[in-house]
Amino acid sequence: MLFLCKVAAGLLSGFITQHPGTDSWGYHNDALKEYHLLFSNPKEYFTNLFHTGYPGGYDGLFTYKNSYWNDLKTNLIIKLLSFFHIFSGGNFYINVILYNFLTFFGNIGLFRVFNQVYKQQKKLLVAVVFLLPSLLYYGSAIHKDGLMYAAIGVVIYNTYQALHITGFTFKRGLFIFFSLIIIFLFRTFVFIAIIPALTALMIAYKKKYSPAITFAVVYFIAIILFFNLHYLLPPVNLPVYVAERQADFLGLAKANTTIQINLLHPDLCGFF
Repeated sequence: MLFLCKVAAGLLSGFITQHPGTDSWGYHNDALKEYHLLFSNPKEYFTNLFHTGYPGGYDGLFTYKNSYWNDLKTNLIIKLLSFFHIFSGGNFYINVILYNFLTFFGNIGLFRVFNQVYKQQKKLLVAVVFLLPSLLYYGSAIHKDGLMYAAIGVVIYNTYQALHITGFTFKRGLFIFFSLIIIFLFRTFVFIAIIPALTALMIAYKKKYSPAITFAVVYFIAIILFFNLHYLLPPVNLPVYVAERQADFLGLAKANTTIQINLLHPDLCGFF
C-alpha cells in the first residue's frame, strides 16, 4: 500500500507537470532520443556520457556553469530513463512505476533503521519516512530528489547494520560506496555534508568515545578543512562555490524565493 501511494504521487506529479519546460517531462523526451540512439548508434549511446565539449574539459567539479560535472547530473538521469524505455516502450507513466520501484529501497532502509532505534513507534515512523506530503510528492516524481533520498537511505541502512549487527562486509561496503558515488554525482554538497557525520558516527561507535566530543572534534576539523582547503588545493574553494550557488539560485526567474535572504560572503564571518 505504501508503494502504491508512492506510485500514485509520481503519477499525479507527472499529470500535473505535463507541459513543455518541466524537468520530469524534459528528461523523458531527452531519454526517448537516447533510447532511439541505442538502436541506431549503440557506440555513441554507450560513450556519449563521457563526452565534454567545454574548453576546460573535465574541470569545474564544483561549478554550475559550463561544466561537464554539472551536466552529468542531468545526463545520468536521462540515461537511466532511456534504459527504462526498453521495458516501458517509452511510456512516461510506466517509467514512474519503474523509477519508484528503484527508489523505494531508500524508504525501506530508513524505516528499518528508525524502527530499530525508536521501538514501538511504527505508525509514526511510517508517516514520517513514507507519507510526509512534500517528501511523498517530490520524492516520487521522476527527478534527482528521489534518487538522492534512496541513496541516503541505503547509506544509512548499511552503515547502521554494519556497526550494530554484521560488521563491514564487502557487500555492505559496496552498497555504501556506490550510494555515496550517486550522492556525490547528483548533489556534491550533500556528499560533503554527510562525510563528517558518517566519520564521527563510526569513530564514536568503534572507539567507544563520547559521541558529543567525537562529533564536536570531527566537525571542528571539517570546518577548518572547508574554509582552508583552497590553500592545499587552489582550484577547490568550497566557500566560493557555495556563495556562487546561492547567487545562481537567487538569479532564477521562477524557482526563486520570496523570503528575504542576505547575500552569502565566502568567508567564515559571512557563513556565521
